[in-house]
Amino acid sequence: MADATVATRAAGLERLIAGENPDLIGFQELSPPWRDWLRDHPVSGYGMVGGHTENTGEAGFIFYRSGRYRPLFSGVFWLADGAPETPTVGWDARFDRICTYALFEALPSGKRFLMLDTHLDHEGKAARPNQAQTVLSRIGALRERAEKEFGAADCPVILVGDMNSTPDSEVYRLYTERLCNARAAAAETLPADLCTSPGFHWCGSAADLSRRGHVIDYIFVSPNVRAERYGMICTATNLCPYGPFLSDHNAVWAQLSF
Repeated sequence: MADATVATRAAGLERLIAGENPDLIGFQELSPPWRDWLRDHPVSGYGMVGGHTENTGEAGFIFYRSGRYRPLFSGVFWLADGAPETPTVGWDARFDRICTYALFEALPSGKRFLMLDTHLDHEGKAARPNQAQTVLSRIGALRERAEKEFGAADCPVILVGDMNSTPDSEVYRLYTERLCNARAAAAETLPADLCTSPGFHWCGSAADLSRRGHVIDYIFVSPNVRAERYGMICTATNLCPYGPFLSDHNAVWAQLSF
């Protein structure tokens, strides 16, 4: 993504954040120009945690409203055997993929929860299920750490990201053995066929999205998190109210409680 493209889309991103006012945001695949822009133009009212690899530009960052949450611990690991903390390509993946995590404390209630943000490989057929297993295994370890260090027993979990996997995939089966798909669980939600990855398509109406791309972006939650509402912002199309074609994926959101 060229710097000029970032400058063009950045205004739309700022309008989106101001208009939606989300508590937490998971970003994936932030290229170096985007990371530079976010460093030089911090989003008012938000802190961020995350990391990236220098080799491919792969990155994951979690933005959080700093007046409402504080991270108690955070870090990154790569989606490879053993969840290493240094860049590593796992299995038959094309790129070294990353996962960002943080244990947050809500203010002033003191409630604590884990959030993870990731992006599974787009080519590796063996990699994706193994990467999902790596994330799930690390969630278990992070929950143990949250309980041991901060007394957060049965810590609620939110996992977001581009899984490059449809609901009929092995990856989806693995995730939903342990976690709930907030889109499927929410009382107010989207039609099942409304896709998240149309890839910069002009759409005549929202119905066009059902015929373009796939559902591959998700918000998964642990069983002790309740999904109230689930929706999508058409950021990959001309239908986005904050500016057209802000991303090659549509942004999904959920209202959660625990």
